[in-house]
Amino acid sequence: MSKFRQYQVFVQVSEQGSISRAAPFLNMSQPAISKQIMSLETSLKTQLFVRSHKKLTLTAAGKQFLEHCKLIIAEVRNAEEQLLNQQQALTGRIAITLSKAISRGPVFDILASFSQQFPDIRFDLRFSDTFEDMHGEDIDFALRLGQLRDNSHLIGIPLIETQLIACASPAYLQKTSTPKNLTELANHQLVLMSPLAISVALRDYFSQNKIDRQCKKCHQCDDIEAVFQSVRAGLGIGFFLDLSIQSELQNSRLMHVLQEEKLPRKMLYLVYKKSEKLSQKHLMFKEFIKSQFTSYQLDL
Repeated sequence: MSKFRQYQVFVQVSEQGSISRAAPFLNMSQPAISKQIMSLETSLKTQLFVRSHKKLTLTAAGKQFLEHCKLIIAEVRNAEEQLLNQQQALTGRIAITLSKAISRGPVFDILASFSQQFPDIRFDLRFSDTFEDMHGEDIDFALRLGQLRDNSHLIGIPLIETQLIACASPAYLQKTSTPKNLTELANHQLVLMSPLAISVALRDYFSQNKIDRQCKKCHQCDDIEAVFQSVRAGLGIGFFLDLSIQSELQNSRLMHVLQEEKLPRKMLYLVYKKSEKLSQKHLMFKEFIKSQFTSYQLDL
C-alpha cells in the first residue's frame, strides 16, 4: 500500500479514536488497518499511538505528524480538484491542423460559431497537407480528407462527403467555350497544383483518363489558394472541392464545367488521438463539429 494511503488510514483512525470505528470509513478490515498503522510506525521509527483495550490515543509525535498528514491530504485533494476543474472548464487552447483545400469552405464559420458560444476557448490553427504527428506536435484535432492510413493511434469521425469539381471563371468561358467532356478539355488551359502537391485522387483520375497534366497549356501552382486566384482571374480551368467554392458557384463568380463527368469523391474526417481521454472542452468541440457538418447542406 502506498505511503499516501497509509497517511489516510492514520488520519482516519486518529479522528475516529479506534480502528473499529475507522474501518467502515476506510472500507478495510480491522486487521488490515492495524497492519498499515504498524507498518507506518516501523517506517517512521516512531510510535504514533498509545494503545489501550478501549481506544487509541495519539502520542506527542503522533499529534505532530497528524497535522502534517492532514496538510498533505488536503494539498492532494486540492490539486485533484484543480485538475478536474481545469478538465471540465471550457477554457484554454484547442490546436487544429487542416488542409488548405477546405479553407474556403464552412470550417471558419463553424469555428466562429463555436467561439461565440465558448469565448474563453482559443484556437491554434495550422495549415498542412501532410499528416503531422499529432502526439509529438501537441495537436488536438485534424480535419483531413480521405481514409486514415494508420488508425492504430487515431480515431477518424466522418463528417461530410465532398467531390472534386471542375470550374472556370465567366470571363475565361467567354473567351473560349464550355467543355462538356474530357475530350474537349484537351483544348483548354488548366490550372493545377504542382506535381508534388497535387492530390493522389486527382493525379490517379488524370492518369486513368489519359489527361496530360504537364502539357504546355497547364499552369502550375504550389498552393491551392494560388490555383483559386488564377482560375478566378481567368487563367484557365481548375479543380476544387465542392465544399470549398459553394458560394462562388452560387454567385456565379465561378462556373461548374464537366458536370457530367464523375470526378473523385472524398470523405472529410475529424481526427483525434485514440490514446487520450478527451477533456470537457474537447468533447464539446468534437460534438459541435459533428453536429454542424451533419446539418450542413451542399447546394450547388
